[in-house]
Amino acid sequence: MKRIIRPFILSIFCLSSLSISALAQSDELSTIQLTNVLSSTGTTIRGASYDGKRIVFESKIDYTGENADGNNEIFVFDGDSGKFIQITKTADIKDPADATKTLLNVSNTSPVISGDGNHIVFTSNAKLTDAANDDGNQEIYMATLPRNTFAATFLRITNTDKNTDTEVVKEIFNNYSPTVNADGTLIAFLSTRRVFKALENGTPEFINNWVSWGAGTRAAQFLTLGAKARALLQGRAHVTSDDLSTLAGPVLRHRVLVNYRAEAEGVTVGNVIERVLSGLKA
Repeated sequence: MKRIIRPFILSIFCLSSLSISALAQSDELSTIQLTNVLSSTGTTIRGASYDGKRIVFESKIDYTGENADGNNEIFVFDGDSGKFIQITKTADIKDPADATKTLLNVSNTSPVISGDGNHIVFTSNAKLTDAANDDGNQEIYMATLPRNTFAATFLRITNTDKNTDTEVVKEIFNNYSPTVNADGTLIAFLSTRRVFKALENGTPEFINNWVSWGAGTRAAQFLTLGAKARALLQGRAHVTSDDLSTLAGPVLRHRVLVNYRAEAEGVTVGNVIERVLSGLKA
């Protein structure tokens, strides 16, 4: 990706809405002007959906009329509607006693978009969900924006905790360079953090305490297939929770790794799986 430094007009080179199969047989190329501003300095294009109809970028420019304060926000250009969509709408935190003093400079950065164009993952030190972010740390978020919609919903991925008992965790930028797979089901990022606190309605605390490696999406696929097969063998056309719980152990046991803390406490992978299943039954 190239940072646009001094252009007067931001232009995007697009392959004329051609399908992937057609691209291999065509040399057609067109230039489409997406913006009409005097300067796009401070705008960084980060990626596009597989079909090229959604482009994600970060910018301080007011493309939608909703960024008058010039904050660094996340935007999507939607080719189907021809509109810019401002994903984040944030503002710096001011001192309640003196509005001229800024307590926290809020910033949203490094957006990436899933191949299907429905999910945008980025970092932000803003409070975008119900989970508090009073310490102003840069956290990983995912915005979901289905096609033909113009308002995103947010899921917070990380909740940064201190690496040592004495560390003061405030306004740190230790989670960065996120990436996302084709359908938004798998997110990866770099971090110097060793601990992430459990979020409300998020990862259970015992998972954070005991698990060093999770089962992954392939395990979920095989668990689903196994449950369907068990249902058919028993003459049923539908899967029940009993199918899933019966096969959870055989499918997950060799895919999950516990950490040193779990080993010291005598906790096995089987114990973790049983704890997960008991929570689902509850």
